[in-house]
Amino acid sequence: MAWKKLSISNPKELKDTRLQLHHAVQLLTMVAKGFIPEKEDDSHTNLEWVEDWSALATNPINAGKVSRVALRISDIFLLVIGNDDTLARFDLKNRTIDEAFVWLKGALKERKLDVTNFSKDLHFEIPYHSVEKGQALNPNQEHLRELAAYFSNANLVLRNFITDKPEASPVRCWPHHFDIATLLTFGEGDNATYIGVGMTPGDDSYTEPYFYCNPHPAPDEDDDLPKTAIGHWHTEGWKGIVLSVEDLLKYENKEETVKAYLVQSYNSVKN
Repeated sequence: MAWKKLSISNPKELKDTRLQLHHAVQLLTMVAKGFIPEKEDDSHTNLEWVEDWSALATNPINAGKVSRVALRISDIFLLVIGNDDTLARFDLKNRTIDEAFVWLKGALKERKLDVTNFSKDLHFEIPYHSVEKGQALNPNQEHLRELAAYFSNANLVLRNFITDKPEASPVRCWPHHFDIATLLTFGEGDNATYIGVGMTPGDDSYTEPYFYCNPHPAPDEDDDLPKTAIGHWHTEGWKGIVLSVEDLLKYENKEETVKAYLVQSYNSVKN
């Protein structure tokens, strides 16, 4: 894997396509809820970035002839995978979520999955976009490729970051917030502390993509926040050290900047 070039100078432009992708990826949440045994921490719904497919993929299903279902971010194709071979694909462009659901249900049933309990019901809410009211998906192709680059790059640097950290969870995308992250856990039970490290393609806090490092529990006083050389402290609603893409684009070597940010921010909040 190699760092992918970021091409769009104003990352705030990605918002509309990002919101459409956030809704499209819930098709994978529906698959997880329908075919993967439930886990208390909801990790059965998380998604793995598969670089060879440029896609976010469900955890293994291993039912019927299907091993996984994936959403290829670079061109918004829905993929049904069996033994790492693509069994079926569906172009979501100019299609509604309902149409995609009907196609997916049929594709899974055709491959011997019991679709009796496969439904569109979600157990969380996500930011609104008119596609949830029946508008056809119509994302910007250049923005799809750019967002695929962000997920690919984040997966690359985060997996590198946790290679020497046995306390870190696998790098996964969480469809509720649409961030790709790892959680580092220290201690057990009521005394456990956590550090979340990841990248989100944008949310209510920042329109553009950003990397974050946030400790739990959060620091009590803003005045005592550790200093950081790269990025800045976010304190509105939640506390963490943020490296926005708006700031990242100012650096010449973006991969090394993110790597340095991850190490420095992690050390700042851990100590």
